[in-house]
Amino acid sequence: MLISIFAIILGILTVLMCIQESAKRKISFSVALLYCMALTPILGYIIILHRPLRNPLSCESCGSELNEASYCQTCESQKSGVLNTHVDKHLAD
Repeated sequence: MLISIFAIILGILTVLMCIQESAKRKISFSVALLYCMALTPILGYIIILHRPLRNPLSCESCGSELNEASYCQTCESQKSGVLNTHVDKHLAD
């Protein structure tokens, strides 16, 4: 009885997780659910996380979608406005 309740709750949480992550990432709900059911939900979630985002973050200056970090290598600008020399100086102190 207790195991069946746990399995039902785990199944519901897995379906809800697949719905949420397939909306954010380039993977369909059915494929995400297949990964989670064929493998364990944790391994399926890790595989889903490695799929690219549907709307990736882009550089505010040049619009490049190649970098999702604060420093853009395409236009060499930083979103935070901190120059690299200031960061290097701070680390040297």
